[in-house]
Amino acid sequence: MSTGKRVITWTWIIPAILSLPLILFGLVSLIIALPLGIFTDGMEFLIVAIVVGGGGIGLLVAALQMRVARRRYRKYIDLVANQGKTGIDEIAKAVGLPYDQTVADLRKMIAQKYFHSVRIDAEKRAIASIDQEKTEPPKPQPEQEVKDPVSARTVTCNGCAANNKIFTPVGKCEYCGSSIE
Repeated sequence: MSTGKRVITWTWIIPAILSLPLILFGLVSLIIALPLGIFTDGMEFLIVAIVVGGGGIGLLVAALQMRVARRRYRKYIDLVANQGKTGIDEIAKAVGLPYDQTVADLRKMIAQKYFHSVRIDAEKRAIASIDQEKTEPPKPQPEQEVKDPVSARTVTCNGCAANNKIFTPVGKCEYCGSSIE
């Protein structure tokens, strides 16, 4: 199994940082609105407090959900790509989620190209490799170099935490494309 997309570790931080000034502005507007009176001059400040502050809270909640999903995705990549686990029940137990949630997450990851050449086999309750299902073996390409399996070494990628076999001192992660040594 291979992964194709890197789980970016900082994407949730940007919306979280952007939400803080909105929440603060909403709180300040609320503090100004209360002494002025809700039914008089403070009504505009109250509306601003609700709209801007609520938007900031919504953005913060979305950022925190992104962070939780990112952590789950890293666990899935470790279990599937690094440890070779294919049973969805086993994966669900390892991440501590119900079977249905695990299937939904894995389907999202497959659709978003985190995993290549795999599908969910509902009958076997497993992740099935599309490459292994092909009956005809791939024909070797003449431009492909033959790599000596004796000189291969396994290196963990700093970008996505996947294990990679490399045959040279410096390589490229086959899952996320980061440079590895």
